[in-house]
Amino acid sequence: MEDWNSYMQLAYRWSLAKPTKRKTTFRNYLSELPDDALLPVFDLLFPSEHLSRQATLSLIANELDYPVSVFEDIVEGHDLAQLIASECMHQQPTNNLTVGKVLELRNRVVSHVKGSYAMETEVFAGKGTQGKWVLKMMSKEKFSETEARLFWCSVMNKRDFIRQRTFLHSCMRNGVTVVDVDNQLLVRNASEVLELMIREPEQLGVNVEWYETPSLHLQPRKFMKYDSTVLINDYNDGVYQALPDYGKTAMTLITNKNGKWMSRTCTRSTTGAFKNVDIPPLGLGEKGAIIEHTLESEASIVDILFLDEPELGFLDRMEKAHWLKVETQDYLFAELVRPETLLTWRALNELPKDYSVRFPNKGAFKPDEEGGYIVVKDAHIHNLRLNRVEGDEESGELSIIADCLDGTEFWSVARVAIQLDDPLDSIMYQIRNRYPAMQIDEELPEEVCIVVRVSSPYYDSDSMYLAHPVLVEINNELGYSDVVQFTDIV
Repeated sequence: MEDWNSYMQLAYRWSLAKPTKRKTTFRNYLSELPDDALLPVFDLLFPSEHLSRQATLSLIANELDYPVSVFEDIVEGHDLAQLIASECMHQQPTNNLTVGKVLELRNRVVSHVKGSYAMETEVFAGKGTQGKWVLKMMSKEKFSETEARLFWCSVMNKRDFIRQRTFLHSCMRNGVTVVDVDNQLLVRNASEVLELMIREPEQLGVNVEWYETPSLHLQPRKFMKYDSTVLINDYNDGVYQALPDYGKTAMTLITNKNGKWMSRTCTRSTTGAFKNVDIPPLGLGEKGAIIEHTLESEASIVDILFLDEPELGFLDRMEKAHWLKVETQDYLFAELVRPETLLTWRALNELPKDYSVRFPNKGAFKPDEEGGYIVVKDAHIHNLRLNRVEGDEESGELSIIADCLDGTEFWSVARVAIQLDDPLDSIMYQIRNRYPAMQIDEELPEEVCIVVRVSSPYYDSDSMYLAHPVLVEINNELGYSDVVQFTDIV
């Protein structure tokens, strides 16, 4: 039976993962650790106090009777933890050390250097705080080279290949999920989350409905990138929202805490504190709501989650939000980003440049489900080379034929209808200004490269053309090297 408290086992698994990138093996080891072994392993890998490289270097220089400046020259460009560990290279592991014991020794070394653990000199050397006891201690405890290397990496807080979030994700247990952990990391440090996972998992939302612990869900849900595989009419009947400022939003919880209304706002990068709500809100029911909103002080509501009615679908939530009167110390919720029904790809492209388009999930809010799809407009704009203009200039029925590159050859992939009254300041004038000899229905010679930027939701493999193309602009700054490859379109 494996000894989960064995420091030799931890150091061995750690040494395998570190140089060979076998991180999955180390994560599996963490997942198998029993509850009582997890906390000391975490504290060893992610210590709250540590020594800088320079402080460690000075300590070891003193231990070896080297002037610090000389020792600095010796270790320049080398892994300091590995060099110190080489002092133990001839010692064989005994499996007598526990993780808890090593953690205690490690903390004593850090405290010794920081001047708060003078008693160690009595135990190991009988000298003052500058006594040379650290390497003697490692020899006495029979650290192997591998064990010593992990020890000194911990002393200097060299985390290398694993982060705290990865550690927590690797050792999930007691019903706690990734969503629970990630939400908690917004308001607690990783050590606290680990301890609650082991001892009080219900504090992380386990077996508790999301609306009973709303402060754990103050992050906008993830939105997936729209692509041609998504049939929007089937997904949500073509409902969309156009959000300013590239779709940036915040989440504000407004809740009744013991008869007193409070609010708290979080974004993807900041975690706010609770503040008093001076004016009692109207329309939020007894428990309150989580409001997703834009970032202006007079904010627009993007979505709202009524804690009294968690089963409401998106459209019902937004309809009910119409009657709200809510103001916090930071925001006045004055408007709604109203759901609309998508008409054409051209209408979407006529939105201002800084607008983002969402196709929201119309179901009831669930924190672990996607919020819907989002259109990254720039990702659907392709730089193409003008091949020719077709049609009748007198009637105004004209189309641009544009090519991408397929290797080094041009390949027609877009037929874009244009109008002479198009708000692009005379498209035909721009083209003829670049190439005066241009004639309707005639291909431009290959040495002429006029780059047209065309927006399209997807490439239609049946017609072999971009679907619903819209001319964005004729760009005079771009050339052959900017024309998109066919493989990047499909």
